[in-house]
Amino acid sequence: MAGGQGGRADGSGDAMRTRTRRENVQPRRITLRPGASAHARLHWSEVPGGSRSCPASARLMIIPPDEVAHLEIPFKAAVCDDGRLDVTPMASGARL
Repeated sequence: MAGGQGGRADGSGDAMRTRTRRENVQPRRITLRPGASAHARLHWSEVPGGSRSCPASARLMIIPPDEVAHLEIPFKAAVCDDGRLDVTPMASGARL
């Protein structure tokens, strides 16, 4: 996912503020054969700070590097800290 982007959407499909922070792990290129899978680890806070709420998302949009097309997957989470998602680089395989 090095160089890739993503974002969250609410139940109406409207984009939500998302701040993606990549963890300090060296990214590497992976190539998937048809039917293969890849994964990344996401981490976020559900602890509100001050008077700010933590808006709930419905979907996560994943945009690979150098692409404009995206994949949307279900992502029901209340992400605090102004929409901050910590993410590791993509790796091949279906599990962490």
